[in-house]
Amino acid sequence: MMILNLLFVSLTATLALTSVIANPLPSGADQINAELEARGDWHYPKTHRVIVGAGGKFRYDPEYVSAKIGDYIKFELRSDEFVLGSVPVPPGTKHFPTKVFKVADDKPHWFYCGQTGHCADGMVFAVNPPHKGNTFHKFRETAKSSGK
Repeated sequence: MMILNLLFVSLTATLALTSVIANPLPSGADQINAELEARGDWHYPKTHRVIVGAGGKFRYDPEYVSAKIGDYIKFELRSDEFVLGSVPVPPGTKHFPTKVFKVADDKPHWFYCGQTGHCADGMVFAVNPPHKGNTFHKFRETAKSSGK
């Protein structure tokens, strides 16, 4: 039995070594990796968590995020006053319904709550709002004056 175990370990090591020899790294692989790292335009997608209606408040938390292309915005509905699709959030829920938005470009994206009166209370959200011109604060003030 011990000889079989030794033979198995030896065979496994030989197969692993064979795959390394059969699939060597291409010449210049270190240079390719260095060039990719030097460009600096790659990042792992990040998920930005946004809480909607926590504590019964008519707001998104945070109210805006700066996101890169490929990032995700995960909206988590925390109040029974909100409806995701046609499913209301039951009171006492521990696992909240979510909706995910994938950031496809670096343009501003504007969101508001469609429940009557919530938009007028300033319940709005933005992805990549500009710092000048049509800012997040202008968007919120416009929403408040909308009467919706």
